[in-house]
Amino acid sequence: MDKIADYENDGIQFGRVTTVFEIFSSPLPSHIDMDGVLQDVEDANDLFRASIHFGFDELYLPDRETVAAKSGDKDLEFSTVDFVRWQLVRMNSETIYYLINKIDFSVDGFMDAAEEYDRDETYDLDSWLSEYDEDTKSHGVSLTDRMRHDKADGFYGSWFLAF
Repeated sequence: MDKIADYENDGIQFGRVTTVFEIFSSPLPSHIDMDGVLQDVEDANDLFRASIHFGFDELYLPDRETVAAKSGDKDLEFSTVDFVRWQLVRMNSETIYYLINKIDFSVDGFMDAAEEYDRDETYDLDSWLSEYDEDTKSHGVSLTDRMRHDKADGFYGSWFLAF
């Protein structure tokens, strides 16, 4: 991942990406505000690459173990693990909170439930990380923030077990 960061200031463009994950609120939007102009959503194609207009980040996945990149005149190659982690580190926690609910994500390897209960008596992993429990969503986003900062290695490493 550090190798990718070395090229950020010079600009970097990635290739060989086959899948884009996007998050939208429910119900799906019927309009998209594109720089002050409302565009109607007539079919699913109109939503492609539009999640950024609703405050969510996109996640790109290649179908290979490496992803090609170009920075200036340099041809580069990075591992898929480094590429995905590089994206996740830059995402907002709300997007990650929703992504957690779409994959087989587990905190078992890096979170200590007793420690979390000591920190917050209302801790409830099952509801806090459930996008269907609106009452505890703010706790889930806060927990996502804590995992990202306090348990970064375990948190980011768990993503690759889920895919």
